[in-house]
Amino acid sequence: SALAPPDQAAGEQATGNRAPGAATGRRGRAIAMRRPYLSATAVAVAVAAIIAVTLIDIAAGEEASILGPLSLTAIVLICTAILTISFLDALRTSRRIDRESRRVADMAERLAATVTAMNETNANLRASEEHYRNLVESQQDFIIRLDRRGCYTFVNDTYCRRIGRSREELIGAPFALQVEGGPADPIGHPDLGRPPYRARYDQRVHLAEGWSWIGWQDAVVRDRDGRVIELQRVGRDVTLRKEEEAG
Repeated sequence: SALAPPDQAAGEQATGNRAPGAATGRRGRAIAMRRPYLSATAVAVAVAAIIAVTLIDIAAGEEASILGPLSLTAIVLICTAILTISFLDALRTSRRIDRESRRVADMAERLAATVTAMNETNANLRASEEHYRNLVESQQDFIIRLDRRGCYTFVNDTYCRRIGRSREELIGAPFALQVEGGPADPIGHPDLGRPPYRARYDQRVHLAEGWSWIGWQDAVVRDRDGRVIELQRVGRDVTLRKEEEAG
């Protein structure tokens, strides 16, 4: 094959790289396709044998129109052989069909088990999501997320209630709280520009009920190039602490 043309060498290499299972499957299909032809050949050979054995009586001096005992015996033996071959072939076919049926049933059982496992996994994921959502929504702290442009991508119920705006109004809108002290643009906090990319500070914020002190804990998520993808903010009302510190 070292001197074979490139196309032939490539064909030989591709043939050599084929999986043994695939070759076995093709051989099995080829044998299955040849079986009807083998049965027809067996019948043709049997008919030719019957014609040939009639010549035995002619050679023994019997009349050509009469089957002698030798011919009858040969015909019986040939018919018995044909019936035996047909029975064995039918038995092999039945066993092959039975094996295929068991294989298909096993595959169907494994598929059903896989689907059941996937359904259970999806149900667990939905339950976990619901639990996490309920946990976030039940928090008394502010929980918000902003994209790199500073627009809201998530707000919890507490935040919406305290600033007096609905979630539908906020999602996609830019962060715009009236603040005193601390950065008006939370993404611009200097601590967020260096590891560990977190910032903690107190800030006076104008809420629906008036001015309050909010203690923010900010963290940014960055991509591989170091660019900000998202800012996650958790805010807690620390007004009482601030008043006690001032008094």
